[in-house]
Amino acid sequence: MRGFSEALRREVAPLDIHVSAVFSGGVATEFGAQAGIHRKTQITTPGWLLLSPEAVADTIVALVRRPRSMVILPWFMRFASAANTLLPWLVDWAILHRFTIPERQRE
Repeated sequence: MRGFSEALRREVAPLDIHVSAVFSGGVATEFGAQAGIHRKTQITTPGWLLLSPEAVADTIVALVRRPRSMVILPWFMRFASAANTLLPWLVDWAILHRFTIPERQRE
C-alpha cells in the first residue's frame, strides 16, 4: 500500500491531485464479528490501543484541508513503523513468535 500510494502521488501530482496514505492501528468497529473472525489464541488489540472510527475520520478530513503523504495512527505507532523500516527481520521474528506460531499451534 505504501509503495502504491507513493507511486500514485507522484504520478498525479502534476494534475494538482493529492494522495495521502493513512496507516491506522486497530479501530473499534464490528468488522471482526461481522466477518466471522475468531482468533484461536484470543489475542486481540487491547482496548486502550483501539482508535475510534470518529478519530480516524477526523484525521482523513484534516488531510483534505492539509494534505500529507502519509499519516500513522495513533502517533506512537510511528515507532513500530520505524522499527519495521530499520529492522524488518526483528519485526518479522516478533510477529511470527508472538502471533503466527501460537495461532497455528491451536489448530
